[in-house]
Amino acid sequence: MRSSYLQIAFLSFYKSSARLLYIPLKKNESLSRELESLFPRNLIHDPHHTLDGMLVLKCFFCSAFQTPIEYDMRVHLMEIHKMGLVTQLPLRGKGFDMDYRIRFVIDIMRRKKPQEFYDHRTAKFVPSHN
Repeated sequence: MRSSYLQIAFLSFYKSSARLLYIPLKKNESLSRELESLFPRNLIHDPHHTLDGMLVLKCFFCSAFQTPIEYDMRVHLMEIHKMGLVTQLPLRGKGFDMDYRIRFVIDIMRRKKPQEFYDHRTAKFVPSHN
């Protein structure tokens, strides 16, 4: 029997540390669909909707993190997927530092089809846990 909660490591930008969140799963929705529909809570604080129309970057490694803000994706990749950046990319040899690897992965995310663009009216956010 599958648990009704999903444990995901999300990055808390407020305290600059990784933390685990428990996200309730809906009975009729698949696990991947549930993961793909959530945005980090820091995107709620966009009163002028300047993020609308920006390309949504979905994490190359876990698909559980998505954001239109490239810096947030860089931080997520560096904090959560540092080992994956070293071992799971087709970059071998010297000269590929972490910044290059992150740019490489973000470039792959930008080219991914179908592309999705951020819209504050349809965005769902990670639930807050106080």
